[in-house]
Amino acid sequence: MNTITYKIFNEKTEYYMNEIFNNNEDVLILKNGEPFLKIFPIQGNNKLNPLKNSIIYETDIISPIDINWEAGQ
Repeated sequence: MNTITYKIFNEKTEYYMNEIFNNNEDVLILKNGEPFLKIFPIQGNNKLNPLKNSIIYETDIISPIDINWEAGQ
């Protein structure tokens, strides 16, 4: 786990966020020498297929159903 100060992280936030994502590492941010934040990438992040497992198959939505409908006036 890398450790950086809050001031440095605040100045280069985008850089460090990209590093955390690309290297898949945790970062501990210190403020006044004390642990302040811990940032880590979400486990299971698949860079090659970001939509993998994002769709859940529930039922067949295309086939006809066995319910008779009546049109009312």
